[in-house]
Amino acid sequence: MLVLGAWPVLGFMGLDVWLLWFLFKRSYLDARRSETLLLTDRELIVDRVTPDGEREHHRLDAYWLRVELVGRDSERLVLVSRGNRVVIGRFLAPAERQQVAEQLNAALAAMRAPNYAHHWD
Repeated sequence: MLVLGAWPVLGFMGLDVWLLWFLFKRSYLDARRSETLLLTDRELIVDRVTPDGEREHHRLDAYWLRVELVGRDSERLVLVSRGNRVVIGRFLAPAERQQVAEQLNAALAAMRAPNYAHHWD
């Protein structure tokens, strides 16, 4: 490129390589983000790990728990229990958020349903 007189191309090529490296690095950092939901008979535990390794831990009373999809295109999935609000699934697509909300509502309904154990069963 230097011989042909197109020396500015080298700078732009270096910029492209640096930008590609930066985007891959960012992608690998974002892949470390996770949320774990654990539903027991008394509470829902939300354990969130940020890309830099920080942990957040939320405990919500399962009996009073409500699952809300907020926004036109399911922009946010909010868990509400006794005045406490936790937004989950920020990194999910709207269809995935809706699927998580449906599964969580089904699990809550199954947990709240009475289960009678009779001696003749």
